[in-house]
Amino acid sequence: MVARLHRAIAQGKKSAAFWMLIVVSMVVFAVNLSSSRGWLNSSQTWAEESLQTPAAAKSHFREGTELTDLIGKFKIVGDRVVFIETTSNPRSFRCLENLPLQRVYQAIRDEDRDKTWIAQGKVTEYLNENFFLLERVVRAPQAQTNSDLSR
Repeated sequence: MVARLHRAIAQGKKSAAFWMLIVVSMVVFAVNLSSSRGWLNSSQTWAEESLQTPAAAKSHFREGTELTDLIGKFKIVGDRVVFIETTSNPRSFRCLENLPLQRVYQAIRDEDRDKTWIAQGKVTEYLNENFFLLERVVRAPQAQTNSDLSR
């Protein structure tokens, strides 16, 4: 490869092979650079990033932390379900797939309206990111939903 490059340079840079080699080298360099900086390998989509708030990005829970009586909404983002608290300091978690989440998914897929839920479960940790494993989830009573929204 180096020998070809030297020959192409010696021919006065008029060779099509020389320019093809330059273009391919630049593309390989750009792909390697962008993937090492995470531009191509980002695990979050733009929709998931928009759900993150500054407070949510700062909160981090240890593996196995129990969360109870979280009041919030579930949103389908791509092929994942995200739980977003509806408190004054909202946090969001990507949910791990299990039977309680399947039931929530079916409910929010079948019914368009935003519903408020009360959830409890455990936090898991993977690659410095928290995930929520639902253990119990129920729809919030309408009276509780209205009182939380008035805060």
